Amino acid sequence: MHVAWNFRLKRAEDPARHLWLALTAAALLFAPAAFLQGWPPQIPPTGWACIAATGVCYGGYYSLTALSYQRGDLSLAYPIARGVAPAVTVLLGVALFGERPSPAGCVGVTCLCAGVLLIALPDLRPGAWRRFGPGASAAVASGFCIAGYSAVDKLGVRYVYPVLYVCLTFLAGSLAQGILLWRRGQGGPFLAEARRSRWGLLVTGLLSLGSYLIILFVLQREPVSYVTPVRSLSVLLSVVLGAHLLREGDTRRRFLGAAGIVVGIALIAIWGR
Repeated sequence: MHVAWNFRLKRAEDPARHLWLALTAAALLFAPAAFLQGWPPQIPPTGWACIAATGVCYGGYYSLTALSYQRGDLSLAYPIARGVAPAVTVLLGVALFGERPSPAGCVGVTCLCAGVLLIALPDLRPGAWRRFGPGASAAVASGFCIAGYSAVDKLGVRYVYPVLYVCLTFLAGSLAQGILLWRRGQGGPFLAEARRSRWGLLVTGLLSLGSYLIILFVLQREPVSYVTPVRSLSVLLSVVLGAHLLREGDTRRRFLGAAGIVVGIALIAIWGR
């Protein structure tokens, strides 16, 4: 589900506006069910603080993700973001929640990150950095945003029911990204993007909201230092889609890196505890 909405975003003519419209529409449509599920909403101050913090992280994440797809390949930008995030998240899980991954879990996370880094190595041909550098830089920054909201959400779902939490954080993220778009002078032709994409906007938004709702339920039970690395399984799919549907190059090295990701996920899943 996650890589599907990123694939749609990569193909959008205006990724930044497409993502803002998609997430705003999905959150608003989902809001009645979310509030009904969590009614009456009893959210302590810590829960509101987590919602606000995740909203800020989302604002950066949405904007940087859109920028990375404007400037780089799906099979390059997506793995970079999803590779930076696990390494940073493990550090945050240890520092903030006292999580202690087992030796096999540490090796698994290392293999996963190494595989993603192999995928993300810049092309050595002349001019490669000029082609991929801006997108790669945005993807790295996006990875830090992913790690930030993953750590915050691990705490947030302790205080707010996940269905209500995901709706409120998406609305907060929509507000934050909307402010960034207007401040950068990109608040103009939203209607043009809405006309171009139409129902596709809702598909993108619901895929994004639904995929992360699943993660929030998992975060209630599992360590954040394992959840974020394992969900990087989607990197494999991004390489496949980039190679076969978008005709992106350098697939051999990126598939080799994907093999490292599979090994890392297996170590975490089987011997990670």
